[in-house]
Amino acid sequence: MGRKRNRGNGGGEGEGGGEGSAGGGGDAGSNWGGQHLQQAAVPLVAPHPRGDAVAVAYGAHLRVYDTKTNALVELRAAANVATPAASGDVDGAQTTEWHVDTIRGITFDPTGRFLATAGDDKVLCLWRTEANAYVCVKRVKVHKKLCAVRFTDDGEHVLFANKYGDVQVLPTSAADSENDPNVTPSGKDADGDAVTGADAPAFLLGHCCSIITDMAVPVGSNLVCTADRDHKVRVSILPTTVSVMGGSPEIQSFCYGHTAFVACVASVLPGPVSHSPTVASSVLPGAGA
Repeated sequence: MGRKRNRGNGGGEGEGGGEGSAGGGGDAGSNWGGQHLQQAAVPLVAPHPRGDAVAVAYGAHLRVYDTKTNALVELRAAANVATPAASGDVDGAQTTEWHVDTIRGITFDPTGRFLATAGDDKVLCLWRTEANAYVCVKRVKVHKKLCAVRFTDDGEHVLFANKYGDVQVLPTSAADSENDPNVTPSGKDADGDAVTGADAPAFLLGHCCSIITDMAVPVGSNLVCTADRDHKVRVSILPTTVSVMGGSPEIQSFCYGHTAFVACVASVLPGPVSHSPTVASSVLPGAGA
């Protein structure tokens, strides 16, 4: 009887009963990083900071809509970025899928100049805002699936995290490399070597043996808040006297109190939105079960 009960609940230590299974055993956060990654994708919505557009991601599909006309905004590649093959159609028009797997993170930078998307295909796409289009100026392939993406408060760097606990950083100024004649659409130079330097992401911080679930950068601060599966939020101070690409962030504090993994984290402004460094934000974490 006990064996049948375990099979029915998926709670055995064998098939379906390990950590990350859909069974009833384990703690409240045991599904994070297991079956969670196989579940149906949740639609992601990111509003432009000025309200000009809204970006929507569902599965591997990305769409940007103009809020004034309700029309689709063109997504296209810069000269040095390879354009994926067209697939599917929207209202009879061919569309291009820029990701081949589920998109897990989508956000505009606070200044409205850039849009970033990242997902299970281990690709970060950096988009630059133009008059009638969003131009993909960077497609970065990393070694692990990405789960969150955010910009620094000044929009000069994009931060992206993978589910193994690493956060990397890439300067948005590297987008200017599209004008570099030495860079080909394959992402390699004329000698066939991988692009490095300003176009390569750098390691920023890591959670030791813990899965990062979400990330937030409070407006008007040099803080980055990373939530993880170990029931906590880590608040780190980004360097200001040296480059974020080369400096090590300092841990300011940890936020404890959750009894399950922290599914999301966001910042709350005490007043009107401002990009002044004197404006303080509060961190608002949320627990998952």
